Amino acid sequence: MNLRNVSRQVLDVIHPSFNQQDNKPDHKSRLLEARIDYPEIRDRYKSYLVTHYLGLHITVVSVTLAVAGVAAASLITQPMGADHQLLILWLLWVGSLAATAVAYGGPMVGAFALPASIPAIIDLLLPLIVGIVEFLLFTILIHQVTATSLTAIVNTWLVLIALFAIFAEFSVLRARHHYVVAVRDGVYSKEVAKIVKIYLRYLRRDLIAAAMLALFAAMGAGLRISEAVVWPSFAFPLPITIWLLLGLLGHSETAKMWRELLSSHKQGNGVSDKTPPLAQNPGYATSATDAKRL
Repeated sequence: MNLRNVSRQVLDVIHPSFNQQDNKPDHKSRLLEARIDYPEIRDRYKSYLVTHYLGLHITVVSVTLAVAGVAAASLITQPMGADHQLLILWLLWVGSLAATAVAYGGPMVGAFALPASIPAIIDLLLPLIVGIVEFLLFTILIHQVTATSLTAIVNTWLVLIALFAIFAEFSVLRARHHYVVAVRDGVYSKEVAKIVKIYLRYLRRDLIAAAMLALFAAMGAGLRISEAVVWPSFAFPLPITIWLLLGLLGHSETAKMWRELLSSHKQGNGVSDKTPPLAQNPGYATSATDAKRL
């Protein structure tokens, strides 16, 4: 083997066109393989809305948790005050983390059942706005960023929680809209539609919980800012944090509902019209009659 043959083989490895080798048939073959046909577009369309919501929420929660880590580092470096102000700040941090988890947990336990659709602008804006509020909930706890009094921090936190609950309310309403329209238009099979109708009762529970949270946080912010009554710093953040943690428990119950009903259908038992125990509470859900009207 001479030097010329060796050089040609090296050039073949680097790029065939260097040796005047026309590989047009292979190029055309690759183009045909890469061509996107109608069935593939339909497959992408079916999962596009689900992918949008899950991907966007994962991105938002990743950024928010990064800021939560910075806020925690800032709190760790602060000395404990004589009036235990640091404990109040940690309570706000836990409440902010619970709010982030609740906002993230909602799509995680129900988004997989979303119907096929192309996201509208509101599907983009609502998760982003909720993400911005979550970002601010932690940012105000960073002493290097907001060096202000504890009273101002608590008041601002309550206002942000009220905004968070309001936009969470709109987000649940938007998700409920997708499901209701899909049930109405017969997108789901009969068995799946029964499960989705049960899930709608859980969404109604979430709507009521978000509305109550928004009202309580707004009331707390108003009372503290007006200074009509001298309230302890933990008077409103503590019940709000507990309420948000209960929201995580609610998402757990929703996930359990999905697992039980889907497992029951897989075993061939069908889907019962019976309302799950959690949805029987009139303070959190609709009746079976209301669900059948969808």
